[in-house]
Amino acid sequence: MRIPEGYERLDIPAPDFGFPTKNAESYDLNNGAYSAIILKCIVPAQVAMPFDDPQAVIDSLHDSMADNAGLIEVNNGITRDGNRYVYFIIKHSMGDGSLPRGNEYSLNLNMESPDGIYFINSSFAEEGITGMRDSIVYELFAREHPDRKEPFEGWSCDPYDPDFKEGFLMNFSEQKRFDGAFPDHPLSKAREFVRYIEDNN
Repeated sequence: MRIPEGYERLDIPAPDFGFPTKNAESYDLNNGAYSAIILKCIVPAQVAMPFDDPQAVIDSLHDSMADNAGLIEVNNGITRDGNRYVYFIIKHSMGDGSLPRGNEYSLNLNMESPDGIYFINSSFAEEGITGMRDSIVYELFAREHPDRKEPFEGWSCDPYDPDFKEGFLMNFSEQKRFDGAFPDHPLSKAREFVRYIEDNN
């Protein structure tokens, strides 16, 4: 599996996931606006996500996410070379509630290949000044929702089930349409990573 250029190989052992892994490689990247850690390995077929049933992935995440986590995106498809893939992105608050320290976006991806099923386990985290994307996009949100009764009414919502209210819900600024305006935001980088896998494998 090819990954984007610029990631530096790390000489560290793979974590114990509770199932066997092969050809594990770790990488990192930090540009001051975000930091990323990538683990790539081959895993048994029985631990891979269902390639053709993203709803099952959504349901599983809704059942298992921690209170400080929220679902951002689940999708599947076929890469340029004809390999099936499926992935999810969830976010975590890096603060303790009283002292926010930005967000971390976890990308987990499985991709079939002639070598086996690849597993990407990765983290893209805010660095430096955090919350700029939220603050700037809120101005647009306020204009698009002039009839809201509370300042943040409608700001946060699960992307797949409006009745799901648990956890750290996705907010308006985390929609894909804003990635281009914030190319160094960690969520933009996580989605960019997925596009690279789609286009180069």
